[in-house]
Amino acid sequence: NKELNHKLSKVNKEAGEAKQTVQHYLNTYDWLSSEKQYFGQKDTAYDFAQHDMKDCDKKLEKLQGNKEKLAKNVNMRAMHLLGEAEKRYLDLVKRKDIV
Repeated sequence: NKELNHKLSKVNKEAGEAKQTVQHYLNTYDWLSSEKQYFGQKDTAYDFAQHDMKDCDKKLEKLQGNKEKLAKNVNMRAMHLLGEAEKRYLDLVKRKDIV
């Protein structure tokens, strides 16, 4: 009986926290209120039964890895371009000093 009461109070607590979280999201993100009617509806962007969450997680990890790789490459390219620009600047300063 004590165990059942404990589980019941835990579920009630979690439900209350979930309600607060949902309310916070509704207040923070205006689009949720307008799109709420489509959640779980078949053949919409919010048809969650249509997607396998494990596959979505794998795809997300892959995309995040690609993003990190690209971020490194972009930074390297930017540093290379900065180095070239600095060389051209120093060259122009030398030319100016000569004139």
